[in-house]
Amino acid sequence: MTITEFLLARIAEDEAVAQRALGERYMVDGGLRWGEVGYETVSDLTIDPARVLAECEAKRRIVELHQSWPVLVEAKPTFEPSDPTDLNAMTFRMSKQIAWATEQEYRAKFGVEPPSAPMLRALASVYADHPDFREEWRS
Repeated sequence: MTITEFLLARIAEDEAVAQRALGERYMVDGGLRWGEVGYETVSDLTIDPARVLAECEAKRRIVELHQSWPVLVEAKPTFEPSDPTDLNAMTFRMSKQIAWATEQEYRAKFGVEPPSAPMLRALASVYADHPDFREEWRS
């Protein structure tokens, strides 16, 4: 499982809980509050399921942008004499090859996460207690 797949699965789980919580209210302490599957209350903190859904959408968009975000791939420069027949020439040509790769292309070509992976590790860090979380994803 890649970090991208892990994040999309956790976002879907959060989204499902928030979807179930929408619209379910009951009376607590004489006032209207969200019930057990609605707002989660920690001390004075109240979390709106609609906001959780918006956060899920924003996180999903960040992951999707990361998947298609171009990563610059550079080859080491090569140096060649500009005129190999002139032994006194001190002029050299330098060529540098560059290319753009998506997250998937970069991983397929080099077998490692792209340089932009710390962004996804930061998003994944809130799920560090999940059994599918990998130690190498710690920020």
